[in-house]
Amino acid sequence: MHLFVSHDNCSPNYTAFCHNIYAQNEPLSFKEVSQHDSWKHTMGIGLNAFDKNQTRTLVSPSFGIKPISCRWVYKLKWHY
Repeated sequence: MHLFVSHDNCSPNYTAFCHNIYAQNEPLSFKEVSQHDSWKHTMGIGLNAFDKNQTRTLVSPSFGIKPISCRWVYKLKWHY
């Protein structure tokens, strides 16, 4: 990225922020996420939010009915 973007006129804080973003990689699979405690903790927070907001109900699947599937999407969120 440094070949395309110059931080010469940016504040030191903003430059550090940008370098931190460049150094981070978003996980691509659950297998990758399961190796990092911080991602597992974040997933737990998400599941707890479902329960707190009563936006899901876990039930046994009925015979002949295919349950709705879901998947995790792993994204880094930056608040600057």
